Amino acid sequence: MRITKDQAQKFLEPVAGEGRFFCQDGKIFSNLEDLAKGLAAMSAETFRYHAGSDHCHFSDWTRDVFGNQALADALWQARARRPGKAAQVAADHLLELKAAAGVPPSRRNKNWLAFFS
Repeated sequence: MRITKDQAQKFLEPVAGEGRFFCQDGKIFSNLEDLAKGLAAMSAETFRYHAGSDHCHFSDWTRDVFGNQALADALWQARARRPGKAAQVAADHLLELKAAAGVPPSRRNKNWLAFFS
């Protein structure tokens, strides 16, 4: 499924209040970039709290708050692995969204993605 510019922009918007993701370790994610960065730095213990064989809070959040079923499905598939794999999934999706939203390549914040190279 191809994402339209309007959909991509909607998925990139930050959320406020109770729509944010409240991580077990105290971190708070307001948008998908926060999620990707948070997953990259997350401890295995915190990841296991939020993602296990029968649940994935990250998947639930991206689906329920943003309506992003594609990312939700990808995070569900990555749930049994490790935070780095889920972070890579989120980062790849984030770059695709930024491209679809028309964000210039120079402003897609790829520097922090060097972690995955």
